[in-house]
Amino acid sequence: VFLLPSKDEGFSIALIEALIARISIIASDVGANHEILLDGKYGQLIEKNSCDSLVSAMLQEIMDIPNYEYNTDEFRSHIQSLSINSCAANHVGLYQLVCSE
Repeated sequence: VFLLPSKDEGFSIALIEALIARISIIASDVGANHEILLDGKYGQLIEKNSCDSLVSAMLQEIMDIPNYEYNTDEFRSHIQSLSINSCAANHVGLYQLVCSE
């Protein structure tokens, strides 16, 4: 299980790497974590600063072993959308949009 119980987070490369490795994930719902995990579709999102949420999520991973659907076209597309090339293209597109206004 990959744990990322951050109080604050940007766009976590470590979280993306854990997702690509198809490791079970528990992460605080801060920063872009909800975007990376598709609002909990590919890992558990917990409240920040909540030991109870962390313990509950860890127990769920141990007892229930959630089954995330990694072998789908949707998952592969999501991973591709998180690639450096895709993120860079999105940034360039935003800059072009702002500069053209």
